Amino acid sequence: IQKADILGFSDGANLAMVFAKDHPERVNKLILNSGNLSLSDMHFFSRLTSILQNIFFNTPVSELLIKDVGVTTADLNKFEMPVLVIAGQYDLIKLSSSRKIAAACHGQFIEIPDAFHIPVLQYESYLYKTYLHLSLFYLLHIGQ
Repeated sequence: IQKADILGFSDGANLAMVFAKDHPERVNKLILNSGNLSLSDMHFFSRLTSILQNIFFNTPVSELLIKDVGVTTADLNKFEMPVLVIAGQYDLIKLSSSRKIAAACHGQFIEIPDAFHIPVLQYESYLYKTYLHLSLFYLLHIGQ
C-alpha cells in the first residue's frame, strides 16, 4: 500500500499521528478519535487512573498511557493531508486538547454530544451512527 486513509481510536489515534508525522507521504487522510499528545491532555481523574495503572500493572500498554506521544503542535502544523478530529462531549481527553490538535493540523473538529471516550462504540442509535458515518464519508470522499 503506497498511501492510505488512517482511522485511529484513542491510543490508535496517537499512533496514527506518529505515523503521519514520520511518513506523511504515506497518509492520504487522517481520522483521529479521542487522541492526545501528552498526559496533561487528559482530565485529572483519567490522568490519575493512568498513572496508578502503570504503577501497579506496568505493562507496555500502561506505559503508553503515561508517555508523551512524540508529536508536537509544530509537527501537526506540517500535516498537509485532510484531518478530522472526533471527541465525545464527556471524553477522557479534554475537549480543548482535541480542538488544539484539530487547529494545529488545519483539520476539522466534531464533538459528539452526550458521548464519552469512543462514541462510535458507545452509541447504537441510528442517528449517532449516521452522524458519524456522514462525517467520515465527508472526510474520506470529499476532503476538507
